[in-house]
Amino acid sequence: MTPARKIEDAILLLVAEHFPHLRLWRNKPLRGRVESGSFVQAGVIGQADLSGIAGPDGRRIEIEVKADNDALTARQMAWLSMIHAHGGIAFVAMCVEDVTQSLAAYGIYGKAE
Repeated sequence: MTPARKIEDAILLLVAEHFPHLRLWRNKPLRGRVESGSFVQAGVIGQADLSGIAGPDGRRIEIEVKADNDALTARQMAWLSMIHAHGGIAFVAMCVEDVTQSLAAYGIYGKAE
């Protein structure tokens, strides 16, 4: 398991346990061939690693997960900027604490322990 995947897992667990009004899922672009031999593609190059909905108003949320010395690509920066420009929640997280802090900046807080 990659370091970024471990961070994704920790973020998904945090949200499931402490943010009842958020729904997040992995969001990976896919490309491949189907049985007929046709080429198919799903998703967009540069889309964030985690995508979801923040309730109760239904705002889109996008989290780009980075580990170690990973850097954002130009397409990833453009994706996050586009989501933000359209009123969505978009940010980069290198750890679970980044998610808690970024969500708080948007006025989204987890439930108390």
